[in-house]
Amino acid sequence: HPENWHGYGRAVQDLVTLGQFEQAQILLQAALLKFPIQIELLCIASDFLRASAEPEKSLEIAQNLIRSHPENWHGYGRAVQDLVTLKRFEEAKIQLQAGLETSPNQVNLLILATDVYRRSNDYQKSLEYAEQLVTHHPYKWYGYVSSIYHKLALGHWNKTDQILCLANQGIQTLRYSRSTSYGFLCGIRYYHRNPRKLYWANSFVNTKSEIDNEIVSLYQPF
Repeated sequence: HPENWHGYGRAVQDLVTLGQFEQAQILLQAALLKFPIQIELLCIASDFLRASAEPEKSLEIAQNLIRSHPENWHGYGRAVQDLVTLKRFEEAKIQLQAGLETSPNQVNLLILATDVYRRSNDYQKSLEYAEQLVTHHPYKWYGYVSSIYHKLALGHWNKTDQILCLANQGIQTLRYSRSTSYGFLCGIRYYHRNPRKLYWANSFVNTKSEIDNEIVSLYQPF
């Protein structure tokens, strides 16, 4: 079925898994000549270039995705990821805004937004996006943990009722989990009226943070 992109895409993925990058690149180029704006192939090309440690070229693919499929959030998300890898944070923020205008409250874009602004030391803006995650995606644990993390980073020790409410909601979301984030939220709930212990809990999430793990997972193929 040479007229179908699936065979090319799967073959490229298999070759990358086998470490045969040269053959994968040749096949990918042939596939993109035949299907230049096929969205899944463009995403596979982006993944291939990231695996080859070529974020600049991956960014070009992401920009092609945006031009070809401006209504789809993947191009914006991938562009943000590549720009963060290249430490071009201001450009990443511009792409984020464009993506969120096209796909308001898209969960992965909101998580990326908390990351970009946190890396830029703009904890207030990062908190705003974390709170949007809580509002629009209440079943995602990340919004609760990130909101508390940023409130503590901003020194909001006196807002104990807000912090306790977020911790309780997050615990319900992570019920029966043994994750670091679950332990962090339980610590927040237990120590929420003791600033010194709260500081310890904040240090805990800094040193063993699933916030970073969640971000790392986003830099894998969507």
